[in-house]
Amino acid sequence: MGTLSPRALASLQSYRLLLFDRPLHPEFFEIRRQRTTRHAQYDLDTWLARGAHVIACRCGDECMVEALTPCPQAMPERGVLHTLPCAGERDCESRVGKRLNYIASVQTEITSDNLYRATLQEMHDHAVENGSLMHRWREDDSRIDSLSVLDVQCYPCEVHSQVWHLDAGCGLVLRAQAVFEILARQAA
Repeated sequence: MGTLSPRALASLQSYRLLLFDRPLHPEFFEIRRQRTTRHAQYDLDTWLARGAHVIACRCGDECMVEALTPCPQAMPERGVLHTLPCAGERDCESRVGKRLNYIASVQTEITSDNLYRATLQEMHDHAVENGSLMHRWREDDSRIDSLSVLDVQCYPCEVHSQVWHLDAGCGLVLRAQAVFEILARQAA
């Protein structure tokens, strides 16, 4: 691939995945879609914004929050366990307290117009078919939509998430995958 445009380079460099050991206040996001899931072992809140998302998993008094945003400077510093730049391919693993484990992977790609359009359609169809959280919008200076999709599968002791953020302005396709594991209580 040739040299990236300044906008593409700025988009790639701005996105960060942040992991917190405490809840986040919704004021940090312009939430477009949200869902709460209560499970026997945990509670899960998912928020979707323009090009950003939050997944908060709570198990008893322990909390782990994944926030992926193109505006990390607007996020609180208190409770940050990890900050991961999203450019390229990145992995992260962390544990909070005795019951929550987290494994994540992030990949980014700047695509051609044709590949971006095909990916946009594929992700839109996937979101509709699976009942995923989805937000689609168009910037004033764009001829094509941007899209964010958040897909979650809840299991008795795990939460699996797949998230896509597509930025039409530069052809950015960002994919994040995570597993939140609820570990068995340890005998005293």
